Amino acid sequence: MVVKKIKKVINEVAFPAPQEPIEFYQETLLNRNDLIWLDVGKNQRVPAIYIKGGRSLKSKFTVLYSHGNGEDLGVDSRFLDEMQKRIGADLFAYDYVGYSLNRFEPGDKNVPSVSGCKKSIMAAWKYLTTTANVPPKDIIIYGRSIGSGPSVYLAGKVGTKKNPEERCAGVILQAPLESAFRAVLGPKTATCCVCFDFFRNHSIVHKLRCKVGIMHGTEDEVVPISNGEALHKKLKHPHEPHWVEGHGHNDIPAEYIFEYAKNFVNMLREERRGPDTNLSKEEMRKKRLAAMQNYKQQQSEENVIVDIE
Repeated sequence: MVVKKIKKVINEVAFPAPQEPIEFYQETLLNRNDLIWLDVGKNQRVPAIYIKGGRSLKSKFTVLYSHGNGEDLGVDSRFLDEMQKRIGADLFAYDYVGYSLNRFEPGDKNVPSVSGCKKSIMAAWKYLTTTANVPPKDIIIYGRSIGSGPSVYLAGKVGTKKNPEERCAGVILQAPLESAFRAVLGPKTATCCVCFDFFRNHSIVHKLRCKVGIMHGTEDEVVPISNGEALHKKLKHPHEPHWVEGHGHNDIPAEYIFEYAKNFVNMLREERRGPDTNLSKEEMRKKRLAAMQNYKQQQSEENVIVDIE
């Protein structure tokens, strides 16, 4: 009984789902043509959106996106639309149990939880690989913040397979957790609470056989960059990380995010074409720096004040 109560409190603290009214989702989700419902259990479903880029995309990949704990599909919808346009891949984003439209579903089980996150991402994977017939090898798993938990959980199942046809294409983690408690308490203190700890990404990432890219703000005070750095050190197939100088947990410019994801997609695409045409790490670094400089220049131009007197 005590353990259940503790887990209930942990879930309430870890998953502060937005509490927008249904009218908000009418505009941001319910009116979308790409809205999908995923079955996650008996009489339980969560929404998802499947943003496709059309037939012009070559060597098509699909990004399976897991958002942070203070967001939902309605809040992120415009960002996700723009992300799909910029990265050169289809994008499938889903909500966790207890988030957005699931909150208005009948029943008393629609409460955010660790198990709800896991059920939701497994339902998303099942939809992509069975209903949408997307090969596992064409799916890139993307997790932001707490979304790194269900993402690494899924990757631990589909990113460890020996057969590349059954393995996901890769994983991108933005501001990821080593684990929930390690992110808050640090690795030494967290060992005292291991029985209650969850999303223990640090115990899974070293098993992944696919490429894994990590980006993290150097000034992140919510999930310290030490989490991202520790996970990167454990990877067997690391992609060049991006430690975003001067930025925190929620203020990494969208331009940087899109560029990193785009480079990751292009890296996978080039690998399939053969090693002779691979972009070198230095070339990828230069592209990313160019994107940053372009973003800063745009910001500078927007902030120019013209005195007309």
